[in-house]
Amino acid sequence: MTEPTRVVITGGSNGIGRALVEHFARKGAQVTFTYHTDEASARHVQDTLTREGHAVTCEALDVTSSAQLQRFATALSDRHAALDALINNAGVSDNTPFSAYDRKDWQDSLNSNFFGAVELSHHLEAPLRRAQGSIINMSSIRGLTEHGRAGVMAYSAAKAALLNFTTTLAKELAPHVRVNAIAPGFVDTRMLRASPPDRLEHFKQGALIKRLVTCEEITQAAEFLFTCRAVTGQTLVVDGGYTLGN
Repeated sequence: MTEPTRVVITGGSNGIGRALVEHFARKGAQVTFTYHTDEASARHVQDTLTREGHAVTCEALDVTSSAQLQRFATALSDRHAALDALINNAGVSDNTPFSAYDRKDWQDSLNSNFFGAVELSHHLEAPLRRAQGSIINMSSIRGLTEHGRAGVMAYSAAKAALLNFTTTLAKELAPHVRVNAIAPGFVDTRMLRASPPDRLEHFKQGALIKRLVTCEEITQAAEFLFTCRAVTGQTLVVDGGYTLGN
């Protein structure tokens, strides 16, 4: 592929992140991806793609740690003077009612789902500028206006903040770096399939396409945002029409 050729993906050991790593590596990109705790899965992804002849490296990273983010970005910048793409995919969900509000829990969610993306984008701004690169922030339909969900308020708020950050950062970094977001709906991952059958069926029937979104469809959206240079400051909703019917 001609672009992006040097790609950084956070949270790449499973689910959407893993699909992104596999997609861009098999397109010919040099991929550096991170994992937090699941080293075995990350090594499996790296080893599989390396055996196929692709240039893939995985590194441990806690995106809630400013010190780790700084070290990771410094080492990465030393290896790559220019970067074509950064996908801020790492994050965690929560399931805590507001009646059980705890400031630390909310701060943890904001650190994982928002501040990690902000800090890493800041640290990698220079190499992204050199390549006229692109940032994609992985948000969620829960970050869209009126689609936050009761019981996952901290997550919803963090993903909404990420969408606002996307549009304002696009303005600040233009015309050197494009910044966009993807807001996935219910994606067919191992984690989602662990949901109770009736809830899983609700997710499927709630979408206009009457099925879950696939990880591959998220990677297609990401590739579009990277390759179409006229798009910046936008959120691409990939939810099979779920938000139109709910």
